[in-house]
Amino acid sequence: MQHYITVVERVDPVALDDVRRLFEEYQRLLGEQMFSHTLPGEIASLPAPYERPTGVLLLARDESGEALGCVGVR
Repeated sequence: MQHYITVVERVDPVALDDVRRLFEEYQRLLGEQMFSHTLPGEIASLPAPYERPTGVLLLARDESGEALGCVGVR
């Protein structure tokens, strides 16, 4: 099984939707106790604040194209 990691750009709405979905799932998993108050704003403004030149947003997919995970670096 192969996995693919891509850089998510503003011009790729499908990838941005996948990243939003993964971030929202992460937010739900955090729950009330660990809830980040900045995360909803970050989700709404994606791909900022993870855009080049100061950051990057990476999305991992499996061989069928299913989004597996993502990471944002500032």
